[in-house]
Amino acid sequence: MPAFLRQTSHPLLLMACAVAGALLGMLSPAWSVAAGAIGRLAVNLLDMAALPLLGVATAFGLRKLMALPQRGRRAGLVLATAALTLWLCGLVGALAGQAAGLGRHLAPHELERLGQLVQQVGGQAEQTGVTLRPARHEDRHAGVQDDPPEDPTAAQRSTVRLPDNVYATLARGELPAVMFCALAFGLAFAMLDRGRTQAFSVQLETIYRALERLIQQANHLLPLLVFGMAAHLAARTDTGTLILLGGLFGALLLASLFVGGLALALVCRQARCSTGQALAALKVPLLISLVSPSPVSAIPLTIDALSAKLGFARGVVELLVPTGAVFLRAGGAIHIAVVVVFVAQLYGRSLGPLELLLLGSMAAAAALTVTGTGPYGTLSAAAVVLAWLRLPPEAVLPVLLVVDRLCDGARNLTSLLCIAAVTAVVSGGLPSESRESPLPTAAGPVRLVIGRPAAAAALACVLLAGALSMLIGVGVGLRQARGGSPAAAQNTELPR
Repeated sequence: MPAFLRQTSHPLLLMACAVAGALLGMLSPAWSVAAGAIGRLAVNLLDMAALPLLGVATAFGLRKLMALPQRGRRAGLVLATAALTLWLCGLVGALAGQAAGLGRHLAPHELERLGQLVQQVGGQAEQTGVTLRPARHEDRHAGVQDDPPEDPTAAQRSTVRLPDNVYATLARGELPAVMFCALAFGLAFAMLDRGRTQAFSVQLETIYRALERLIQQANHLLPLLVFGMAAHLAARTDTGTLILLGGLFGALLLASLFVGGLALALVCRQARCSTGQALAALKVPLLISLVSPSPVSAIPLTIDALSAKLGFARGVVELLVPTGAVFLRAGGAIHIAVVVVFVAQLYGRSLGPLELLLLGSMAAAAALTVTGTGPYGTLSAAAVVLAWLRLPPEAVLPVLLVVDRLCDGARNLTSLLCIAAVTAVVSGGLPSESRESPLPTAAGPVRLVIGRPAAAAALACVLLAGALSMLIGVGVGLRQARGGSPAAAQNTELPR
């Protein structure tokens, strides 16, 4: 691989691309449209390779899990650990929003500004399909048009129901449907005799490695993706909106850091390594999940990091990493809980301890209903929770839709760390499959090898330095001999 391709995921390069894209978006919004199209093209390329990889990796992981000892206990441990993780993430998000006083900290002029933003973007947000009830605008002089004719099937489409055509669901790329089909196929594949499926296993292995390689090559487009997304966000995000919603972003970031820190500590404990070693092993997957809007972009590198570098069982890793990327949306649960607390307290409804516990459960359940990798899936789930609490979601969510892309990094990063923590817990007691030891080894002797060109260059430098020193000394001596020194002349005079 060329040397410059290895640097495409370097943090400094990605940061420079983000700054350049933001400057382009602020200075020339027209050019940001083309830059955003380039970023979306990179995301589509990643999704094109990641969707089939989800199915193949899940089938392989399920087959390897069925061959492990105590498979029933491990399957139950997977479900229990994942459910507990989602509930804790929802609870942490609710507590963070309650502690930050979201919704109550806004001054009267900030509330007025928020109302203006709602009026400004409300008409555009109606086209996203997030609102659960059609808004009735009576003030025609406020610049808001009448509602379009009501679609009789809108209520049916807005509700969560089982699909009547599985293949149509797969064609739409809904990740839960893809994973359910992959789990069903993997379970049937694991129950067959290995002798009868040997040839098919070789073919699946070839497809698996080809998709892994395709995603690794597509990840080299991360600088273009970051540049395009930064330009798109900078052109369409108002600074006043960011300042107004700064408390919500701060609560989301603090809750994500807290949960991510706990998950990383659990990974270090199970892998028996230090925090620095775990971060070094997961550096590239964490960076990709931070800058990529797709939660499945870092799957191949995460599988390699958890199995080959940290030593967890590859069968467990290959099953839980793709499955967790779809179902274990820990970052989404935190985001849903924070948004619900913000809207509830904005309308003057304070949540008690029991309601916060219930909100953690509802946020965890709503995170499971996110059906895709689009930008508005999490807020759609938050709208469902607000409807359960009898709060109007259509009033504030249109404003949050504008800045939802800014939360992708925190959501994906938290989800990846929680997936790694669940994998570490389930892999307990299994032999390590690490190809490189994470433990530090004793330092060996340092050997200095100098070739002929290097020795010649060093000798030339020494000779040049000596010649310069000699010339400087000769010059100083000649100057003193010609001009003399008054101080020296005074010292040579004899006292009278």
